[in-house]
Amino acid sequence: MSFSRKRDRWDGLVCRRSGFLLWLAVILLGCACCTVTQCIYISPRTEGTSAAHDGSISCRPATLSLGVTSTLINLFIQALLIPELNRYNGTLIIPEEVLEHVWVGPMTLQHFHLDSLVARTGTPDAQGVVLHIKGLRLKVERTKFTVQYLGLTCHGTFWATLRETGVDAALRLTILPEGRWNATFSKLKFDWGRLEVHHELEGGACNFLQNVVELFTGKLDTFVASKVMAVMDQEGSAKVARGLNDAFANFSIRAITPPVMTADALTVTVDMNPVTLGCPPAAVESTVPDLVPRDIAVRTTPTSINNLLHNAVLAKKLRVEHSLPAYWNTSLFQDVIPDLYLSCPECPLFTLVEANKEPVIRVPDDGEFHVGVEDVILELYVRPNSSQQTVFSSLSSTQKATVLGADPAKAFRSLHISKGRTSREAGKPFAVLALRFSATTGVRNIDAGAENSIDYEVLPITDVDIEVEESNIGYVNTDELVKFITTVYNVFATPLVNGAAPMVLPFFAQRALLEVGSELIQGGLNIGLHNELLRTVTATALVDGNTKHQGWLWRKA
Repeated sequence: MSFSRKRDRWDGLVCRRSGFLLWLAVILLGCACCTVTQCIYISPRTEGTSAAHDGSISCRPATLSLGVTSTLINLFIQALLIPELNRYNGTLIIPEEVLEHVWVGPMTLQHFHLDSLVARTGTPDAQGVVLHIKGLRLKVERTKFTVQYLGLTCHGTFWATLRETGVDAALRLTILPEGRWNATFSKLKFDWGRLEVHHELEGGACNFLQNVVELFTGKLDTFVASKVMAVMDQEGSAKVARGLNDAFANFSIRAITPPVMTADALTVTVDMNPVTLGCPPAAVESTVPDLVPRDIAVRTTPTSINNLLHNAVLAKKLRVEHSLPAYWNTSLFQDVIPDLYLSCPECPLFTLVEANKEPVIRVPDDGEFHVGVEDVILELYVRPNSSQQTVFSSLSSTQKATVLGADPAKAFRSLHISKGRTSREAGKPFAVLALRFSATTGVRNIDAGAENSIDYEVLPITDVDIEVEESNIGYVNTDELVKFITTVYNVFATPLVNGAAPMVLPFFAQRALLEVGSELIQGGLNIGLHNELLRTVTATALVDGNTKHQGWLWRKA
């Protein structure tokens, strides 16, 4: 074989492997960009990383104020809360009791149902809510009873239904020192409706004592009514308050203020640092900053966002792991890098994104922000099956030689996979390729002036820097990779995204407002939905949310 033909062969090999490595690095970056939209959590990739904040890191303050109008609260109550309450199979138990020749077994109150619930916020003060309930119904399940008279015994069963009952309740919401809301009822008044009691008698003794039994069942009806009313009056409010407080306790976002309510709206300031970060509770405040006049309104600052990112990185929570589809496994490397495939045949692949330094948001001008990321680890790694003994190939990597157009001998050395192998513990993950990535981009001309859309312009990516943290697939030309990513982002992706501007909001979003400034970020919108449509939209959103991974923002440790 002539030298020129050998050179052509080596050049083909070099180009094929270089193209594959470039493709692999781009796929890794693409998977990383996709996974950052998912929930952030501690992954099992690095077993030695503590998932809990040990209290030694001083958290920076990060707050968010939000407000919801009373109209929207009641709309959500009718469309979402009432159907959920009616599906909830709560239970109240009345113990067994003896009543003048009549033994009554334990009564079970179930199947609570209500037709309407209206909340009046800001009554009688800024922490009070008055609830008006209409059409409350419940059932007393089938209950045994026994009548004993003149030595004769009659057994029977009764059941009951309570209908058309109204309730007026005064609920008070305060804040505990640990940043959790606490609900108590200061008033609970029932407007009792009809209680229908039905009986079934068993045995011949009941026929013989029919007149006596009818006398005692009349007293039984009165007894059942009094017991149902008493248990609802005494335990109903406590059970509801307990349910609310349990929900508040399980929520991973702590409040900084109690709910500040008027007749028109409910507002609150919350700590953006989730409980899972381990930050101590923020000092309780009593007032909420002014918010924009919308059905839903939010307000924060660039400093709060940057502080949240800082705290998350220090607590080692800014991590995303994503499992690739099953058909994306080490068999992808079988033809190109066979030693890597042989080290763990058909093992699953995962991507890992970890920020070693917090991303920084800057707002140089109104309606514009820049995001800078530095030292973000983007890793593609193999997690062997537990039944496999992983044999790890020691693959050399050279970052000084240029692969494309290299001398055949140098190219062979730069792509050479050494034959030496070391045994690796079964099930121990190992990296295929890990990159350290830094870049800056941003968005400007942010404007919601059209009221049903948000205009924007994505800025080009700059200051791109890529370093190979670990490579077990050979040499990676980072200079070429930087050029490729910059070109794809700036020449293709950015014009494509900007060409889709403005972003049209859902049809029910009205009078949208978004203001981005160096000292304040605030926005809001009105909701234009009727009950049935709102129920469909929210139910769909809840189902979609429950099918995804729940991350550190929403899961309490």
